[in-house]
Amino acid sequence: MTGKDGRATVKFRLPDNLTTWRATARAVTADTRVGVAKQKVISRKDVILRLETPRFMTQGDTVTLSGIVHNYLKEDKSTQISIAVTGAQLLSLAQQTVTIPKQGEHRLDWKISAPQTGEIRLLAKALTNTESDAVELALGVVPRGLHETKAENWTTTDENVEQEFSLTLPANTDLNSRQLRLEVSPSVAGTLLGALDYLTTFPYGCTEQTMSSFLPNIIVSQTLKDFKTASIHNADDLKKKVERGRNRLYAFQHEDGGWGWWKNDASDPFMTAYVVDGLTLAKQAGYEIDDARLARLPVAVDVHHCHRCSRALLCFTGRDS
Repeated sequence: MTGKDGRATVKFRLPDNLTTWRATARAVTADTRVGVAKQKVISRKDVILRLETPRFMTQGDTVTLSGIVHNYLKEDKSTQISIAVTGAQLLSLAQQTVTIPKQGEHRLDWKISAPQTGEIRLLAKALTNTESDAVELALGVVPRGLHETKAENWTTTDENVEQEFSLTLPANTDLNSRQLRLEVSPSVAGTLLGALDYLTTFPYGCTEQTMSSFLPNIIVSQTLKDFKTASIHNADDLKKKVERGRNRLYAFQHEDGGWGWWKNDASDPFMTAYVVDGLTLAKQAGYEIDDARLARLPVAVDVHHCHRCSRALLCFTGRDS
């Protein structure tokens, strides 16, 4: 509610993300006079430290790390810049104090050496008497050599419940890189489901990206019904993922009832067919689908179903066919 001067103020906290936020405000009066406004604001700290590193290191490498400090304060600032390294050797001075001009930046380089494989932890700080910043990163150190995988398989029965394997490892194998992984499947069919956990990802992005995650979730659900002995990790979350994907697809549906690549583009025949096919399969898998969504399809679209596989078939006739 606005005050007597016709103004209203709303306060809220922004998440701790360095980004540009866009606010959309809409107003409506009792006699249906409306207004809308959009405004952007940048959320950031006045002192920002960025740490630039390689994606990984190889055992024996010596690399240069860079720390870049930005001073957005209204005055020059004496800044203490430091780095702490765990899992590697720091070959440079760990701490320096410099004066960074207002609205300016300063770059500091450190050299580190990684004689052993494993993980390196980096903690860099930029401290002033008014505002400070810090960042912590992990950096992997891989062995200098070739990655070799040896696999054995074994099928157990009532008469054959034990099996012995012999694996010969090279004498110079890195101790930190050796790994033994045992996978057990209750049936031969279960071995086909090893990658299903990777398919049940949370939907994101445009319509096509959402469908490319939503559809595997549906196939996983149907597969788990067909193979009663099969299972995946976090099976309870699968239903939630399907529902999130379904609701996201609902939100992408256009006013004419079709789907495009995005919310505000033109409806696309292929993308509409892709979504309708996915929603049809979801309904066949036992999920609740709003039939009104399919009833809203463009008048130029006629939905059929294949008698052999029950997949949705869309025929585009008439308008822009």
